[in-house]
Amino acid sequence: MVDLSKGSDVAPLVVTFHPSLDGSVVSKSIGDACQVDQVRIGVFESGQSSLVLKEIMTQSWSRVQKEGVSLTLNSNRSYRILFWAEDGDNTAYQIADDGTVTADYTGYLDSGFSAMEELDAFFATSDITPGQTDNTRKIILKRPFAQLNFAYSNIPEQGIHTAKVTF
Repeated sequence: MVDLSKGSDVAPLVVTFHPSLDGSVVSKSIGDACQVDQVRIGVFESGQSSLVLKEIMTQSWSRVQKEGVSLTLNSNRSYRILFWAEDGDNTAYQIADDGTVTADYTGYLDSGFSAMEELDAFFATSDITPGQTDNTRKIILKRPFAQLNFAYSNIPEQGIHTAKVTF
């Protein structure tokens, strides 16, 4: 259990989240979530004009599946909780203090399909005000963006090759 209520004059409440992956993951030939082994949880408190990072933690996916994620949050304060499930060996995704997730695939370009499973990721967010809503929640994590797999049968000619994808 993670306690974010220390030093507060507001009553703390335990909120438990039970995350699971979207049921459509088995339909993927590449990226079927079989290497997801951790979940990163970002806790953001609503400020006057923006979200304020309180904590980012990492927990084992197998433990989270059994026990859920329990957070001790201050009652009557608003929070946004970010869940990001991935392979622990993944180095492509970074979570910034403002909650944005950036992707840098540079380290994966030379690996081809051998490291493709590491790039599989799932996320969800949940807005909650403890004391005003149910303190147990089910969360379904989904892929954050379309997974595009590029393959070629010929070795590309020497030089710089760029692919632009716009969403």
